[in-house]
Amino acid sequence: MGKLKCIECGQIFNDNLNECPNCACPASECEKIEENYSNNNVKNEDFVGIHNSFNEKPHYSPFSSNSSFFKDPALLAKYPLGEFEKKHPFWGWFFGPWHLTCNDESSREQYDVINNIFYAFNLIWKSIAYAFVWTILKVWVLILITIGLFFLVISNSEAATLLFLFPFLYAYYAFIFFFGIGKSLHRYWPQFHKVFRKLCKRFVNSMRQ
Repeated sequence: MGKLKCIECGQIFNDNLNECPNCACPASECEKIEENYSNNNVKNEDFVGIHNSFNEKPHYSPFSSNSSFFKDPALLAKYPLGEFEKKHPFWGWFFGPWHLTCNDESSREQYDVINNIFYAFNLIWKSIAYAFVWTILKVWVLILITIGLFFLVISNSEAATLLFLFPFLYAYYAFIFFFGIGKSLHRYWPQFHKVFRKLCKRFVNSMRQ
């Protein structure tokens, strides 16, 4: 049985399937690979053409190439795009997009549209989750300080003067989360671009019919 590599998400799957089980890209558009090829053989360079290597640059600051403010936390830096699914297959499957299998060729287009929508929502969910985790890892020390101040204030009335600090802390968290959203969009932009381009193309074609 041969293997195919999806041109959209990089998933390796058997050639007896009609579409990629991860993003529903038609098998006819996918790349054929050697029969002895497996997911364990996938290397980082295999994903360069799929995910665009610019999304894995170590620094994102527009002001300084050495700024640690825009740099990924150490935990997230261990998982460039596509690595999490390979190192943790179960969680990659668990957080992957839903997929409907079509057994009727006459309904394939409708199924492809639904699977593309599932994939788009999955990308939105991944972006929000990535931004949230990125923010937590960036400000976890301040979060502990905020929790400590909260318990200090409720246990000691004389510490109520510290309440003025909370709005500044919350504003800083929102500020960091804003940059986390930007980081996540930058990370997943190639997939967003492809899936929404497909949906728009299908919408235009349906309007012409």
